[in-house]
Amino acid sequence: MDASESDGQVYIKVRCFSQMGLPQSSALDAYIFGIKYKGFEEEYSYRINGDGSMEIQHTVDPQGAQAAFLPRMGLTLTLDASMQQVNWYGRGPQENYPDRKTGYKVGIYKTTVDEIYEPYLIPQAVYQYQLEKQDGVTVNLDYETTGLGCTARYVLPSYRTMPRHYERKIIIKPIQ
Repeated sequence: MDASESDGQVYIKVRCFSQMGLPQSSALDAYIFGIKYKGFEEEYSYRINGDGSMEIQHTVDPQGAQAAFLPRMGLTLTLDASMQQVNWYGRGPQENYPDRKTGYKVGIYKTTVDEIYEPYLIPQAVYQYQLEKQDGVTVNLDYETTGLGCTARYVLPSYRTMPRHYERKIIIKPIQ
């Protein structure tokens, strides 16, 4: 990590490796043994301006053996809990997936964080009452999301999020 300030702007650079599973010892040839890791190498470059706007340059590269495809790829941010208004341009107003898009119109939508909550029948915890509300608001900025498929067919290849190089530039500006 490296941080600096210049001309009223703050610059932060972060490089990290997110490891998936345990490293594996393997023979590189008949005499040399090594450790193989699998996961994602990521680089973040933040530029924070005096007006509160922020530019994020993010790159991610898969390293080592990977799954055939991923559920999603992108960034997850946590905002202050007071930020309750949600506005977006895209498909809506309900949640949707790339392979279900024809059922949702493209438009400008507005709601609140509580109204956009989706009470899945089986959440990642066993029961709904076991889920605890966190102190902030989670925002997922997905670059790609794998579709759902259906009972007759698995997710078609064109709707799969592949482990590959991703690079995005995101600009976040406060609205008054």
